[in-house]
Amino acid sequence: MSNRKVGVGSILGPYLITRKIGGGGAGNVFVADDRECQAQVAVKVLRPGADEIEEIHARFIREIAVAQKLDDPHIVAYRDCGVEDGILYFAMQYLPWGSLEDVLSQRHSLPWRETCQCGVQIAQGLQHFHDHGILHRDLKPANIFLSEDGRLKLGDFGLARDVESPMLTLAGTTVGSAYYIAPEQAIGDDSIDGRADLYALGCILFECLVGRTPFAPRDGDATVTFYEMMRRHIEDQSPRLIDLAPACPPDFCRLVDRLLSKNRKERPVSAAEVTDELHRVLAETSASELSNVHAHFGDIQAVENETESLTTRLRSGRDGTQEQSTAKILMICAVVLAVVMVAAFVATMR
Repeated sequence: MSNRKVGVGSILGPYLITRKIGGGGAGNVFVADDRECQAQVAVKVLRPGADEIEEIHARFIREIAVAQKLDDPHIVAYRDCGVEDGILYFAMQYLPWGSLEDVLSQRHSLPWRETCQCGVQIAQGLQHFHDHGILHRDLKPANIFLSEDGRLKLGDFGLARDVESPMLTLAGTTVGSAYYIAPEQAIGDDSIDGRADLYALGCILFECLVGRTPFAPRDGDATVTFYEMMRRHIEDQSPRLIDLAPACPPDFCRLVDRLLSKNRKERPVSAAEVTDELHRVLAETSASELSNVHAHFGDIQAVENETESLTTRLRSGRDGTQEQSTAKILMICAVVLAVVMVAAFVATMR
């Protein structure tokens, strides 16, 4: 045990703490300079006295073990861990571009194409979790981070559960975030599987498109308690997405509705299936909407490769693919109009 306080200027192993960026019941998160690699990292530190609380200490150790097992471009990368003067810490990739929650707080909602692309990357990260026998259990926009390389990355493994390790939560105990929790997780079902994370993904996609989660308080609602939110997830039917986002492709709406099914057997069987469905929606709509562009300007993929990265567009508020597609279509219309006008002029000269 250590009563030493960690703050700006503290040194933990090779890391010099420069500022605090977050905190919770188990510990605090700091930005630090890695003096060996000359790079910035995020360092999570178990708070003083927490090591005396068995569950908190065990969960912190579990979080480190989970991070060590994961290695995927769509997951925040593990760097290192250690103990310094009795203080337990671990270092992760630092992502200064913020989270999907930050994006939604600024933009309120996203176009369906950007939402679909976000869904692809989140599902790819989830599949890596599930392939390694790990459930995230706390998937939400605040835990989805933007990187400079254009990818979304899943982070914060504090509630992650390794199905091969002993349970840390008593059976029947609810863990997770109220706005994104699956019905079976809300009732404390200890047999939950990856489909609980898929339900949370459905809530996130719904929020990106509509501007609120499926069971968020509406106008006129009194303050909704944690238990009332649990009840809504367990008992209330989610609104049909097509009714609230009519511009969204019907197949995309149906997929989100499936993700939000009360019965997990009615949801997609895996995150890989979700990825495939989202890719299909993007491909089919692109082929349909951009067929004229393809005929006049060449390969569609070449057009898409010229767009800004997804995370750049999320931060800037520009839907680059849509903007370029619209510009191409308008150009085609202008060319057609010019041809018609020339033909009409020639006809009058005869």
